[in-house]
Amino acid sequence: MEFSERFRCIKSIKENRKTFRRVCSHFGIGAAALVMTVTGVIPMVNAKADKGSEEEPKPVQMYAETQPQTKYAVESWWKAGIGDYELVEYTHKDIEVTKESVKQPQEVKFPDVSFEVKAADGAKAAQGVVYPHAECGTRDISKEYYTVRSVDTGALISDNAHDLVCRVLAGEMYGSFSDEAMRAQTVAIYSYIRYCDANGMLPVVAVANGYSDRVESIVKSVEGQVCSYGGAPINALFCASTGGNSIGSEYVWSRSLPYMKPVVGKYDSIDPNFGVKTYISAARVKSLIESSTGIKLDPANVQNWFEITGRSYGKYVTSVKITSADTASTISGAALRNIIGANSLLSTAFDISYNNGTFCFTTYGYGHGVGMSQWGAQLLSTKDGLKYDQILRYYYSGVTVGVSTANKAAEERYGKLVDVSGLQEASPSDSTAKAPESDTPEDSEENDAEASETTTAAETAVSDDITSLAEETTPAESTSPTESETAEVTTPVQTTIPTEEVTIVSE
Repeated sequence: MEFSERFRCIKSIKENRKTFRRVCSHFGIGAAALVMTVTGVIPMVNAKADKGSEEEPKPVQMYAETQPQTKYAVESWWKAGIGDYELVEYTHKDIEVTKESVKQPQEVKFPDVSFEVKAADGAKAAQGVVYPHAECGTRDISKEYYTVRSVDTGALISDNAHDLVCRVLAGEMYGSFSDEAMRAQTVAIYSYIRYCDANGMLPVVAVANGYSDRVESIVKSVEGQVCSYGGAPINALFCASTGGNSIGSEYVWSRSLPYMKPVVGKYDSIDPNFGVKTYISAARVKSLIESSTGIKLDPANVQNWFEITGRSYGKYVTSVKITSADTASTISGAALRNIIGANSLLSTAFDISYNNGTFCFTTYGYGHGVGMSQWGAQLLSTKDGLKYDQILRYYYSGVTVGVSTANKAAEERYGKLVDVSGLQEASPSDSTAKAPESDTPEDSEENDAEASETTTAAETAVSDDITSLAEETTPAESTSPTESETAEVTTPVQTTIPTEEVTIVSE
């Protein structure tokens, strides 16, 4: 090769600044010229010799992306916060791709129309009954030993019942909730743990690393108390908030529990989770439905994509018909929630509307809607002055709140390594009680126990294990506190999920 040709090659390499810089960083300027000449020029000479032609081949056009390419990897399926998963973000820099490898998405046209998917509300729930408050004693539970699974990390955690209940309370409900709401939550937690222990289930709960003096003081004030039905601890399910009313467990787990009756949520309409609007593009909805169900949706027929065909109580959706060009399929409201995403569709109580290429899902409440509402407990305590036992009996029909006797089996295994591999694991849930004040405490998860099994002998085996100190049967009128006793509820603010496809607005 003539010197002039080599000079032109080196000059060409230098004009490609990115390539030259990368080579220089490894070999230095002089060596870079030599390496690039050997690796770049000689093959070109060989190519000319093979072709028998002096014409230089055209190099493949390369270009660097204008934005670094960001990718996300799911680190764990356990929740890391309110509606979030742990994500590891890493950025690829200096990525070069050929234009031929970039696929341009085809734009899908959706009609510029507006409509609502209308459906009448379901049956009306019963009004909650307010029973008189009754003082209950307490019992030291620190000698009992239980194992739970952390909903945040997936780790198995074994601890004495006192410390464990304190840690779960700190994980499940923010410190800005009222004392009475937190007392109700404490009794529900211990009832749930005792129910799981009696029925061979592994509790899955939010467990904080530690707890405050206030949390421990609240736990001590009701320590050892449980909600019981028929003499046995109940499966004290709870959720962040309900959508106008709670619903029966049979609408979520296909099993009716006698103490889980639909009850009107007196203050649900001022709960910050009530009337949350989630905006999702029609293209995104189409992609989610098709990838999950195999149903091919026609963009021109968007008005007929959804039909709400069943509601249980209030706005809780039991069935939705999805129509494609040649077929129609019916799925449950819970299935649609899973398809859209439980962090976007906060509950199965929802309405659907559409406007110019965007769907709006308006949800009411947060979570499965069964049992005690954490936000409902807060508002009943601050607005009506209800005590913890009144709150519990408001949501759990026909239960008794009283002090349990010691769990001898739990005391015998204190400090021992327990094999829980054979236990049925209670499913972690997806909703969280948001703080009722302007502060932002640590994130927490609600929990729910799996209720698919029939009643076992273990439920009745502990029938003598409850000492009832509250057998009152006459309902009392709820009383309203003075203005100074009433806690203010913060006005919900607009919340936006960081994505181009989904926007959540709380009204």
